[in-house]
Amino acid sequence: MAALVAVVVLVSNREPMLGVGVVAALFGVLWLLWPRREGGLPRRYVAFLAAFAFSSVLPQSVGLPLQILALIGAFLEWLLTPAAERRGNGVVLAAGLFIGFWALLIFHPNVPDISTGLLGFRKTALAVAGVVFGCAIREHLRVPVERLVIKLVTAVLGLSIVGHLWLPAINELSPKNDADMYTGLYGGEVRMQGLFAGPFHAAIAGVFLIGWALARWRSTRVLPKVVLIVGGVGMYLTLVRTAYIAVALVVAALVILASSFSVFLKRAGIVAGLGLLALMFAEAFGGGKVLSVIASIGNFATDGRFLNRLPEYELGFSMFSTSPLFGMGAGSAGDTLGQAFGANPHVTPHNLLLKILVEGGAIGMILWLLVIFAIWRSLDTRSRPGSLAVVSVLGMFGLGLTGSAIEALPVTYLIFMIAGLGVTQKKGALPAPKNGKRALSLP
Repeated sequence: MAALVAVVVLVSNREPMLGVGVVAALFGVLWLLWPRREGGLPRRYVAFLAAFAFSSVLPQSVGLPLQILALIGAFLEWLLTPAAERRGNGVVLAAGLFIGFWALLIFHPNVPDISTGLLGFRKTALAVAGVVFGCAIREHLRVPVERLVIKLVTAVLGLSIVGHLWLPAINELSPKNDADMYTGLYGGEVRMQGLFAGPFHAAIAGVFLIGWALARWRSTRVLPKVVLIVGGVGMYLTLVRTAYIAVALVVAALVILASSFSVFLKRAGIVAGLGLLALMFAEAFGGGKVLSVIASIGNFATDGRFLNRLPEYELGFSMFSTSPLFGMGAGSAGDTLGQAFGANPHVTPHNLLLKILVEGGAIGMILWLLVIFAIWRSLDTRSRPGSLAVVSVLGMFGLGLTGSAIEALPVTYLIFMIAGLGVTQKKGALPAPKNGKRALSLP
């Protein structure tokens, strides 16, 4: 009744959106206070992940606390999880060392001020905290948390598609628009950005969803199919060419990680059939742009976009050689931070590994490789959680060939979270719950 009165009053005062917001807040509080179904997701997970997934449309005053919570809260959640149920001790240690080193890089002499350093730190280190949160999730919650993450990313990308094709007002909800006219256009056509910070971020989300849908194709009847369609359409509308290379890496990994030769053949057949259908549909209704975009990848030697990056690569290696041990500081290779650095050396690296080298030097690269190695050693790639972790991270690395992929928040945080869900204490074995019941396995 109180919600209805609030809506009537606010609508009569010509503030309908505020009325809707009040109702949403009231229902949100009611939902948080309502008794939780036994075995369901903790409401703090749902509230945080939903807010974080849509953080690009939130004002900075809300987004910044969310990012702090995503970083510090991940470690607190892991520490508060009983030792017998949390996973990935080595992974969490490696992630902590990487994040801690990048926190020190905020104070590098090349970083002009603390606020710029914090932005650079967030762009590089925040995503890695996702693996810590993933390791903190208890065994019986791994399946619902994974599906919650996928549904949220699907919702954000789906709304972005609707906004790009039919309702431009949806795109205007996001106050963060990092895409300029050069990155926002391809062949004179506007790339889809939607509720993301740029087309590249949306492309990473699309590749992530495609990988999950293929890996979980038989988990349920409907969800993987919907996720595949949204991911494929979203990736296509971004017109990001490296995304096709990333999808190829994802598909190759899925086929190679098959548990047996028969599964290998089945996966290869499914992927080939789906790929052919998707190509036929895209060419029929997309004006023939898919093949032209893919074909342009082979023309990199004469491609203006690629050639324009060569000076940036040269500058990046030059900056690394200037400070090979400690790098040039947090954000010195951060996208869109060039103006903040002013006369201080800065580069847009267009490559994930070059970004790590420039900002953190040899120490930073060693710590980055330590994180990846720790994750790999803690995965059972024969299991579905392990193979999904590989596929998800590999898709991000594929897009890291031509961009600072780790900066694509909040998607990259959620990708590392999926990797953390796949982490086990020991290869080939998952810890058994104390009640003696068999643990749920990922679909």
